[in-house]
Amino acid sequence: MSSTKIRSAEWVALRISLLTFGGTVLMLPLFSVVRRVFDGTWSVPWRMMLTVSGILAGLIFAFLFLAQVFEFSAKTYRERNARLVFPAAMWLRGLYLVSIVMGLGLMAGTYSEGDPWGIVALPVLFVFLGFFAWPRAIEITEIAVRQRRVLFGFKEVRLGEIESVVCDPSRNETIVFGKNGNRIVHTAMHVDRERFIASLKSITGKESYVTGDFVEAREME
Repeated sequence: MSSTKIRSAEWVALRISLLTFGGTVLMLPLFSVVRRVFDGTWSVPWRMMLTVSGILAGLIFAFLFLAQVFEFSAKTYRERNARLVFPAAMWLRGLYLVSIVMGLGLMAGTYSEGDPWGIVALPVLFVFLGFFAWPRAIEITEIAVRQRRVLFGFKEVRLGEIESVVCDPSRNETIVFGKNGNRIVHTAMHVDRERFIASLKSITGKESYVTGDFVEAREME
């Protein structure tokens, strides 16, 4: 991996972590005013707040930096091996994985403490959030564009049955419509949007429409 990409990952992670820490610093006067109104004192636990914010900023930096590094490595691997696979962004996969692990960990912890089953089962919401919200990877094979379903199997549009490819700039989505009624949506949460569009055009020869152009084309048919 080039040093330029490393520096880019560092800058993105540093910028967001500094915004997190700076936000806490800017909130200190507001907390002071709130305490003055309700408690009659200007003092706030600023040392604790800055410590917690600093730790949080450090964790955010480490998470985003590693996510960017893994993203660059995965992209290089896909391009080197000519793999037309378009998964969710690495930071999003990491976030949903943390949600799943946290849910399972909380369930195990509450169970070991002997809490009621209602409390034990409550963290399953984190597991469901991570599992069901995770954008499934899209793959272009020799015969079809396909995407794994949430539970079982694949949803696919065969290359010879692609009716149209539509780009929606307002939502940063690219939608593949099939004659069989299926559609594959490359969302803003998926990677390599430009490569996805270029690959479809190269393989199928179909041009992609912008949303408004697509509506006009359908009306002319």
